[in-house]
Amino acid sequence: PPLSYDTNGTVSGDSTLVLLPGLFAGGWMWEPTWGALSAAGWPAMRLVDAISQLEESSDGVEALRGALRRTLAALPGDRFVLCGNSMGALMALDFAATFPGRVAAVVLSGAPGLDDGLNLGVGTPRAATRDYLGQLAARLFYDTSCLTEEMLRRAEALLSEKRHVRNVFRALRFRHRSRLRALAHG
Repeated sequence: PPLSYDTNGTVSGDSTLVLLPGLFAGGWMWEPTWGALSAAGWPAMRLVDAISQLEESSDGVEALRGALRRTLAALPGDRFVLCGNSMGALMALDFAATFPGRVAAVVLSGAPGLDDGLNLGVGTPRAATRDYLGQLAARLFYDTSCLTEEMLRRAEALLSEKRHVRNVFRALRFRHRSRLRALAHG
């Protein structure tokens, strides 16, 4: 089945922007972008769930690729602009490399593993405490003032479920084994 998604009501043809979330944040992470795109009348679709919440994430990028392919097949148009954040960026890059005829452009933000120097320096959480989330946010965001209590609550809830944390580790292992770094720099 397709992944859960929202559209802004203007999805049509080959200019649709597809917003792919990260491991810890669902479609809500795109809220400011979503509002601006909608106000401008730009056709857009966003996945609802964080990647670690998707059942397919436990089966690796191949399963995520297939789920994204089925989701895009439900939309009008043949080519899309994929905009991905974090693991969503790796997902976008993998999809574009596998199905280049379906992708008009790719926009990557914070893709893990494409840079030698990636090290969040916060270790592996035993529990999703506010202290841990604060440390993680300080490493991930240039300006943490944009984070709301609701965003932190959602991340805390997500990381409190063992299956989601397991999916995070599987996804992070994938970034080390993947061919995506060569694709991004090639």
